[in-house]
Amino acid sequence: MKLSTFVKVFVAALYNETRLRGTPRFRVGEILDRYSLTLEPVWRNQVLDDNELKYYVDITRHIGPPQDQRVALTPDGFRWVEDEIGENVAQFLEQHGAGYRDPSTERPTPPTSVDSRGWTGLPSEFELNEEKKASLISLLNDAERTLDSLGAGNSDKAMARAYIVAVRALADTPDPPVDLIWEIIGRANSIAGIASLFVSIIALFQVVA
Repeated sequence: MKLSTFVKVFVAALYNETRLRGTPRFRVGEILDRYSLTLEPVWRNQVLDDNELKYYVDITRHIGPPQDQRVALTPDGFRWVEDEIGENVAQFLEQHGAGYRDPSTERPTPPTSVDSRGWTGLPSEFELNEEKKASLISLLNDAERTLDSLGAGNSDKAMARAYIVAVRALADTPDPPVDLIWEIIGRANSIAGIASLFVSIIALFQVVA
């Protein structure tokens, strides 16, 4: 497998695992092990610096081997999988020799650590039911329409729009990954000059009734 192919398969596997687990961030080694992917020795010291990978994957770097670094999909990563692979993630992974587990038929592993909602500010009782999902999508549409009128720079607007698109796509799935949606909203809310768009969206997540 060429490095360029490995990057695409890794991104697809990370997308699938994110949907399956409802958790946004994983160790590189977890994805490699779960999908029978091999990090070739010749790539080992360069793969995390690959420009294509960094475009699709947010990498939290620390001292240690590549397998121990933590990764999460960027909004562009979500869009690439959904636009280029679509519903054919299973076939794409199998075609390249990677294992695949269907999120609709496999129950998530019960958490063995503290629920991340406790430290992200998301109420543990929050449920994204159909009513709240519709409200969220409506608020996201409003935010996207308002985006161009803000005084933020073009690059910040583009990043905010990418986050909005990613959240909307996730919210529109049969079983939305709430923690991942909340994390992306938090990233968008941290962009200078953009936070005002997300006040109502964040407020929606604070309502547990």
